[in-house]
Amino acid sequence: MIWQYLPVVMVAVAAPLAYKAKFLDLSGVVFAAVLGLIVGLSLGPLMLAVLLLFLVMNSIFTRLDYVNKALKGAAEPKGGVRTWRSVMANGLVAAVFATLEKIHPGTVFEIGFLGSIAVASADTMSTEIGLLSLRKPRMITNFRVTEPGTSGAITGLGVLGGVLGALIISAVGLLFLHYSINIADPRHSYALVVTTTSSIGGAGMFALIVAVGGVFGSFVDSFLGGTLQGRFVCATCGTRTERAVHCGARATRLSGLRFLDNDTVNVLAVAAGAAFASSLYLLLKPF
Repeated sequence: MIWQYLPVVMVAVAAPLAYKAKFLDLSGVVFAAVLGLIVGLSLGPLMLAVLLLFLVMNSIFTRLDYVNKALKGAAEPKGGVRTWRSVMANGLVAAVFATLEKIHPGTVFEIGFLGSIAVASADTMSTEIGLLSLRKPRMITNFRVTEPGTSGAITGLGVLGGVLGALIISAVGLLFLHYSINIADPRHSYALVVTTTSSIGGAGMFALIVAVGGVFGSFVDSFLGGTLQGRFVCATCGTRTERAVHCGARATRLSGLRFLDNDTVNVLAVAAGAAFASSLYLLLKPF
């Protein structure tokens, strides 16, 4: 019984700490708390811990060498403090898969959940680590050199960072999932997961599927960012931006779709990576 309600305690403790540490602003804390409760009450405290691990990693790497990133004009605004939009962009899909697993227990939804977090982790680390590269990035669409922080731009260092981010989530997620299964009510339908993770080979394939989904999603994010994401110029100050509103006024669209901003691209990429991981699992099971 205590185990079931532990997520409430975890959220109650983590939310104010995230606000005090300036990981999230007030709106971000509220939305993160709601998503955290959905995940924790659906999948248990250990899967909630995976989500919290991402939050910490996301914040640490966002602030890594922040001054240098700011000088390049590519740093996250407000010192890296994330808003509700960022929280939803990275966590909405995870909450959906957690809810689906609660309604209809099955490994495929757990794979989707971990895959969504792996995408968010890979995307964040590829961006933030890539900004530390000494070489200018290249567009994923035509490999032309561009400026740091441009949506759709990649670097070798950033790709490696993205792979690392996905691997961390997949490895920790697999470990936590295994222990949460052993602790959970034995009447819960987790037999398939226990079977597939009972051997080193099965566990490795499980983690690999999640990691591949994460990396796939991060490349989807870059591709959408370089092709369909809206780009604008401010009519007031003349600054080129990816925001439809700048200086308090509607900006002029230069290319892409007006409604497709960075947060929307993130949601689509996370969904694509999670779906890819789930599909890969269904295709390959049993390993």
